[in-house]
This record gives sequence, structure tokens and C-alpha cells, in this order.
Amino acid sequence: MPIRFLRRYPVKAGSTVLLRVDWNVPIGSSGRVDRTEDFKIRKTLSTIEWLLKKKARVLLATHLGRPEGKPDPRFVLHPVRARVEQLLKKRILTIANITKKDIGDVLLQYPKQQLFLLQNLRFWKEEESNDRGFAKALGSCADLYVNDAFAVSHRAHASVAAITRVLPSVAGLLLEDELKNLDFAVKKAKHPYLFLLGGAKIEGKAELVKRFCAIADTVGVGGGIANTTLGCQGFDVGKSLSEHSNKHYCATLKHNGLVIPQDVVVGSDLHAKETMTIAIDHVRPNEVIGDIGPKSVGMLLPLIQKAKTVVWNGPLGFTENPAFAKASKKVAQAIAKSSAYSLAGGGETVSMLIKFGVAEKFSFVSTGGGAMIEYLEGRKLPGIEALKK
Repeated sequence: MPIRFLRRYPVKAGSTVLLRVDWNVPIGSSGRVDRTEDFKIRKTLSTIEWLLKKKARVLLATHLGRPEGKPDPRFVLHPVRARVEQLLKKRILTIANITKKDIGDVLLQYPKQQLFLLQNLRFWKEEESNDRGFAKALGSCADLYVNDAFAVSHRAHASVAAITRVLPSVAGLLLEDELKNLDFAVKKAKHPYLFLLGGAKIEGKAELVKRFCAIADTVGVGGGIANTTLGCQGFDVGKSLSEHSNKHYCATLKHNGLVIPQDVVVGSDLHAKETMTIAIDHVRPNEVIGDIGPKSVGMLLPLIQKAKTVVWNGPLGFTENPAFAKASKKVAQAIAKSSAYSLAGGGETVSMLIKFGVAEKFSFVSTGGGAMIEYLEGRKLPGIEALKK
């Protein structure tokens, strides 16, 4: 059964819509959502505005952090609500408890109010256990459910999966764009095709390398997956993040079309101020690889210039340290200047592109991290599959 999309759904004036968003964004030391960290919020505004034009009442639902199924003052949604109010220039009322009575009472008390924000969904353990009773409470006062939270759609949670058995369910404008662009990257992309993979997380990425060595013309690696690849080939990676002792990783990383670093930038640790660029066979046991080197970047730049499609997930180095951010910055700037269709995603990647001032020059920037990886791997995401029922 195909997914139904909000753009083509007859939303009635006065109806109540439960809108699942992913506003799991960093809260700064000031207790606010910084303008450089509100990317996920901004991406959902078009769906909210679309619903408001239809004169719907919108129940916004999100999680924040990992409160482990109980209320935690560190993860209340006040800073998120404040930032959304600033962006929309509209008042939002918070509903503190998720029961039919509590939600219904607030809706009745404020008949002219259009925007409501439910408290952090993960304050209830039933959210992550995909509890149908909790889903019924969420949807008890709504007429329609809209999933606009691609970044959490790889989780079988009550507000993502079970809720679709409670209410008519459709994909929001952002989720529609996510699926359109990711499907293009897998099924319809033009060649030459360059796939770049980096980041600190390694789990699952070997399978992604394997799949895209078959889909793309070239796969370039950095970060933890590059260290793993070098380790699998017998190079000493010192104290670097790596999984090269895992035989499964090594077996899946042996492919034609895989471009591995020829030089790396090392330091005593990832926060080192003193760094050195060396060949891949010169890493010492007490050193950490923090970035790929200029020779390795030089191998990628011509591929970017020739490419008609570039997909990127994960920084090529530890970009929190400027000494290890040079390769990622040069590659990001080259992609931004190229004529290729460019898609990037992953929390660290998005923050990096915003910091470098090139995010808006990419064709599409995904809100998904783990969800993007799993979708590109060809896995079925619970939140997406639930919309097909």
C-alpha cells in the first residue's frame, strides 16, 4: 500500500492534527536553542504553516534527549518551544500531561488557540516501548496523524509506529522531501556518482560501503570507517577509533571503487593542538588519526569536479577540533561549488556544513542520521512502513 502524503490529503478547517516532529536539538549553556542548532526545527516549519493555512489546530509532539522514561528537568521543552515561537511568530501552549482528559481539557479551554506542544514524549516509558495504549492517549483528541520526523522514523516508538493504528496517517512535507531525495540517491542518480562516508559512528557503515560500491562509481571514506579500513589492510592506526579487529567489517570492506586515505593527520588525542601530517604507514601506537591528509583530499577533489551526484554522510575528520577540520572544509567547499546534485545528512555533517557556511548550497540536506544510513542501506524503517498500512 503506498504512503499517503499531506499535500494531497483533504485537511478540514477546525480539525485537530497530531504532528510528530523531531526537535531533538542541542540546548546551549544559556538554556536556549542557538540559531546555529535549529536546523531540524526550521525544516518542519513549512508543514506547520501549511496546516495553519488549512485552519487546523496542531498538536506538536517531539522528544528531547534521553530522559529514560521519566520526567527530567534537563529535557523539558521550554527552550524548544521558545525558539519555535520566535520563528513562527506565534504563541504555543504546552500540554504537560499526555492523557485524553488532559489534552482534551486544554483544547476545550483554548478554543481559538492553534498551536499546542505536548511535553517531551520520552518522559513516558511507553513511548519507546511502542505501547498502543500510549498511542491511543496521544491520538485521543486528534483527527489526523502526520509524520514529519524522518530522523526518528527508524525507531518503532508509539508516536511513530503504533499511532498509525489509531489515526488516519500521512507523511508531512519534510518527510515527503526526505523520501524523494533519498530514493533519488539510491535509484535514479546520475553518474559519475561519488559517495562519501565518515563520522565517528562505525556500526552499520561497512554494509553501507558494500551497497554503495555497487551503486556509486566511487566511495571515499574518512573518520572511523577509514581507520577501520586501514586497520583491515594491516596498517597500524594507533589509538584511533576503529573496528578492524572485527573480521566481518574487514570482509565487507574489500571492494573495487573504494578510495582510502593515503595520508592522515595525527595527534596525541582528538583535542591535540599540535598535529602532523604523515603517510598511512607511519602512524605510531600512541597517536590518534584525527583527519585525512591533503594528499587524500587531492584524490577526492577531481572526483567531485567530475561527479553529477555526490552523497555525503559523516565528517572526514574530528571537525570539533579546527586542526582536524581542514579536509572536511575543503571537500564541503568543493561540493558547494560543483554543479553536481549534492545530498548530505547526519547530525555532525549538518552542523559542520552550517559552520562552514555551505549548507544552503547543497541540493538537499537531510535531517536523518541513523535513519538516513538505514534507509540508504535498504532497510525498512518502522515509521515509514507504518504509514503504508
